[in-house]
Amino acid sequence: RKNMYLDGSAMLGMGKSTFGFGTLAVGGGGAAPQTSETLTYLYRNEALDNVDALCAELQFLMKEREKGAAADTADLVKYLDSAKSSLQKYLSTIPKDEVDTARQYVEMKNTPK
Repeated sequence: RKNMYLDGSAMLGMGKSTFGFGTLAVGGGGAAPQTSETLTYLYRNEALDNVDALCAELQFLMKEREKGAAADTADLVKYLDSAKSSLQKYLSTIPKDEVDTARQYVEMKNTPK
């Protein structure tokens, strides 16, 4: 019963959750997310969903190819386009200097030693 009360309070943003976080702790400093943060999360999740669908479709097509079946890549191209579009939307919500820093880091990691 104590856990039910604590979790119920956390759902209302009034107390600590027994799961370790309250529902209003999503944004910066425990505040409700701002519209820009919400869009960033939305675009990120959309991108991840599209990449998951792309991977699943690719695995399906590879299995079909092993069976000797003809591959229809229309869905693969659709998921690739959707993933690209949602990643572009996601990156457009992040400050340019942060994206540039991330790109520099990736380039540094991919440079042969």
